[in-house]
Amino acid sequence: MLLKYAGIVVPIGENDDDRSEYLGVASSSSLSEQSWKEADKDERAFMLPPWSELAYLTLKCAKKSLVEWADKLELDEDTE
Repeated sequence: MLLKYAGIVVPIGENDDDRSEYLGVASSSSLSEQSWKEADKDERAFMLPPWSELAYLTLKCAKKSLVEWADKLELDEDTE
């Protein structure tokens, strides 16, 4: 969605720690998806959707990338 609507590519898993975090989130989401599917509508009202943790990780990585880009742009402007 970030690429489609904002033209932003979000790198996830660039280093070992990020990769481990992503794999943990993906595994957790996969496990919670089954519970989500089995729950009825009333139960789901009190549950986080299985994709919420992955969405949070994606936004966290996007913020990190955007901050890094902004810092680089500031440095480039200062050197001109």
